[in-house]
Amino acid sequence: RDLHLSIRRQRQMCIRDSIETLQTDGKTLGLKGRKVNGVFLCSLYHNIYAMSTAPERDSFVNAIREALTDDGLLYLADNGLVQPGILPYHGPYIAKELLIAQLLNYGFDLVRQHQHIPQRYLLVFKKRPDGQTPAPIPPVAGFGPAPSGASPAVRP
Repeated sequence: RDLHLSIRRQRQMCIRDSIETLQTDGKTLGLKGRKVNGVFLCSLYHNIYAMSTAPERDSFVNAIREALTDDGLLYLADNGLVQPGILPYHGPYIAKELLIAQLLNYGFDLVRQHQHIPQRYLLVFKKRPDGQTPAPIPPVAGFGPAPSGASPAVRP
């Protein structure tokens, strides 16, 4: 038991020491040239999409791409559209198919997607090497099959 608690404390310390929260200007990540293994945006991309100009959005997404290590991951959790009759999320939302298409166009590949409840999804992207063909889109993991009539992701 003591060994288990010691391992748990060490793991928590490693996680705590490896995560940094940043407030950005919406055009860069504010990392000043540092590389990171992961970027996590939660309930944020719908704001970037809706309130930024195309050049501002391009700058922000390109800053993420430049900041990621070659094997780094971009995690996007956001609020999705739901089928009629399902209680929608209480705030703004964005169709994940739109987000997937945009990130493919920006040079990312979708490596995993999760949807544990109809209103929220998590998309995990990896930076695609320049000149490489986009990878196939993985199936959704989560609460069940995609709702009937759900639109497929669009390839750029």
